[in-house]
Amino acid sequence: MSRSSRQALIGLGGMAVVLFAIAFLAAGANHRQGLRVDVLSARRTEPGTVETFTISVRDTSGKVRSVSVDFGDGPVERLDVADQRCVEPMTRTFDATHAYEFTGYSTVEATVVTGGCGSKTEKVQAIRTIQIRPVRR
Repeated sequence: MSRSSRQALIGLGGMAVVLFAIAFLAAGANHRQGLRVDVLSARRTEPGTVETFTISVRDTSGKVRSVSVDFGDGPVERLDVADQRCVEPMTRTFDATHAYEFTGYSTVEATVVTGGCGSKTEKVQAIRTIQIRPVRR
């Protein structure tokens, strides 16, 4: 085997070890990430149109204790949270509907609190900005 072939094999072996280490560390970090919340909806709507906003909740453990949504134009809506059993990992979704009566931009902010099942209480806020504009005719 030539010297350049040996160097290439050693380089490839070193790269394989580094890639394995990265994958191993990433898998462990993903498991420990904790509470993650997303607000899912259309990016645009029209005044008076009822839109559905989905609040996606993921946590390594625990139960959802509360979910509230501020649509940016009035009072905060508290969503019903039915009791659930302890599971690991925990995933839940909640839907809220809302219609805007103005044009412009609004920021939707969802606040989720989890805890119980032997895990600590966590609170996370997620936001989404949407544009409210009339249809062009």
